[in-house]
This record gives sequence, structure tokens and C-alpha cells, in this order.
Amino acid sequence: MDVKALRPLITGTELIDVAICRAELVAIGVVRGLLDAREVEIVSRLDELAESDHGLFPQAVVADASKTSLMSAERLRDRAGTCAAIPELGAALADGATTGDRVDIVVRASNGLNTNERALLAGHGQRLALAASQQTATGFRKTVEHVVRQIREDDGLARLERQTRMARLK
Repeated sequence: MDVKALRPLITGTELIDVAICRAELVAIGVVRGLLDAREVEIVSRLDELAESDHGLFPQAVVADASKTSLMSAERLRDRAGTCAAIPELGAALADGATTGDRVDIVVRASNGLNTNERALLAGHGQRLALAASQQTATGFRKTVEHVVRQIREDDGLARLERQTRMARLK
């Protein structure tokens, strides 16, 4: 990546008025999403490489290159896993329609979900991707929490119905 070529693009617009400042902020959000998506690609590729090179520790590579902690590198792996599990969200990130912080909200909300619940969450991928691209972080967090709560309630009601049917059969 030619980082030097980016500087003129980033600083090339004269900040004359509010409309231009607003447009620049929107552009920055898109670029931030594109960079977050590239990080996800890199982390996923490092994980693939680690499968054949057992001496490779992907988190250490990420932490060293980005001058962060192993915990931050692990968060990027979680982000990559969520993008793989919910492809619509990964596509929104790759398009620059959202940023990694929205994906991180889904990562945190999905902690503690079982495999079936995670699959149900992935079924809401289109809704989550649309919300991630349109809502504030707080609004998106509420949307994700609502979806997770709905999944858990639906699962609980379905289980209760099955138990009721089984009790009647006996």
C-alpha cells in the first residue's frame, strides 16, 4: 500500500464551509470502514497461513505490526469471525457502508449465545447490515440487543411449546 499517495487525497480538499466539512467527515467514515475491512481480510489470511505454519502466531503478528496488545489483536479476530458468520455485515464493512466499531457491537452482543442462537443471529444479517450503515452506535447497539433478546425469547417460547406438547403426549 502506497501510504504516501494517500496524504494528498486526505489533505487535498480545502475546508471552506460546513457542507464541505460534513462531506469530508462522511468520506472519512467510508475510508475508515474500508480500512477496517482490510484489517479483517488480513487477520483472516493470517489465520489461514497459521493452519499450515504451526509456528505462526497471528495475534502476535497483528499486535507487533499495529503496535497494540495481543488482546486488541484477538478482538480483530473476533471481528473477522463475526464478518464471516454474518456475510451481509462483512459486505457492508467491505463497501465502507459501516465501520468496525459496529461489527464489534455485534461481537459483544453475541458473546454467550449458543451455536443455534448464533445461526439465528446470522439470519438477521440483512437487517443488521442495514442498521449498521444507517444508525448511530447507540441506535445500532439497541437494535442488536433487540434482535438478540428476540432470538432468546423465541427460543425459550419454542422450547416451552415443545415441552408442553411432549407432556401432553405422555
